[in-house]
Amino acid sequence: MPTACPVLDPQFFRPDLDVFLTPSDAAMSLAEIVIINNGNGAARLVRTIFQHVDGRGDPVKAQAIIDKINTPAMVSDGISSLGPRR
Repeated sequence: MPTACPVLDPQFFRPDLDVFLTPSDAAMSLAEIVIINNGNGAARLVRTIFQHVDGRGDPVKAQAIIDKINTPAMVSDGISSLGPRR
């Protein structure tokens, strides 16, 4: 009986995205959004949604920060394609 080839398994080609918000080396007042595709397949139409978590800090201040994070085109328009990290 033939065995399934793992290379042809669609699960093998799935993207696996990690999103980080990190301090910038350029200035203390800046932050960088880092999106990494650790999977084996390309990610298509990547969009991020940042939200405030209830019970964690002032929601009004958090929303002001979130509004600024959502402004750049990478976040508001999304990323059309993100290849796997090698």
